[in-house]
Amino acid sequence: TLENTLTLTLNASYSTNNQESWTEADKTRTKSLDKGKLSIKPQANYNLSKNAVAGIEIEITEDKNKIINSTTHIRDVKIWVQFQFGSSRGFGGRGYGSGRYR
Repeated sequence: TLENTLTLTLNASYSTNNQESWTEADKTRTKSLDKGKLSIKPQANYNLSKNAVAGIEIEITEDKNKIINSTTHIRDVKIWVQFQFGSSRGFGGRGYGSGRYR
C-alpha cells in the first residue's frame, strides 16, 4: 500500500535590537542601534513513495535598520528530493550525510 503524506509547516519570527548610550555629564540619550527583523518560512514535504520524499522551503525576510532607514529584503527558495536505495538506513550509514540534498 502506498501512503502519500503531505506535511506543511509555517515558522515565523520577529526580533528587535536596540542600543542607547549616555554619560553622567550628558544625559541626552543617543540611539546607536535600532533594528527589526521579520522572517516567515513556509515549508512543505511530500512522500512521493516509500523511497522518495520531496520538499520546498521558502524564506521571506525583512531586515530593517531604522537608524539609516534601510531595509534588506531576502527571498530564498529551496527545493529538494531525497531518494533512498537499498537498506532502510539510506545514505547515512556510509558517511555520505543524510541523503538530503538541496
